[in-house]
Amino acid sequence: MITEMNEATPRTTMIAVLCDGRASELVGVRLLLASLRRNSPNTAVRAYLAPALIEQHRAELARLHPRVELVGYTCPESWACKPFVLLDALSRAEGDTRILWLDTDILVLKPLDELRARAPATMLVAEETNPTLNLQVQDAQRMLGLEVGPPRATTISSAVVGVTRQHAAVLERWREGVTSEPFHKQQ
Repeated sequence: MITEMNEATPRTTMIAVLCDGRASELVGVRLLLASLRRNSPNTAVRAYLAPALIEQHRAELARLHPRVELVGYTCPESWACKPFVLLDALSRAEGDTRILWLDTDILVLKPLDELRARAPATMLVAEETNPTLNLQVQDAQRMLGLEVGPPRATTISSAVVGVTRQHAAVLERWREGVTSEPFHKQQ
């Protein structure tokens, strides 16, 4: 259910975050920033990038999105950086700001106001609809020592994750998980 916005409903601030340390993936960063500027221009962006990429492309990235803040990337490579970036972004945010992680292979095709309007207690995630990946979830749960749930038609994808301070404990647990020995063995 989507919360209707009216004059009595406070507007939650939202900051889109992305992270990449690879020069080979800069095209995705460019396209994501351009799509945000075109389709959700009021959304601020915090881009966690390798310091060398920031030095080389600062002016270009600022032209692609006027509300982009560039942050030196110092967390783990790959998608394991997500809980680190989300927690850092939350630590820099004020109040009930929603932090919205977007993978750098995503294009924003419409305004993000519908996501901004969700209640701060609501954690936003994408669905993974690849049945092969869905079947692998139980093996990963076992490997990580987690409770194994029944198979689902869809599972959670971390391609899009929206959080507020209310989700800090979940993010801290996620960070612990990606730094654990069982996780590294499973990878």
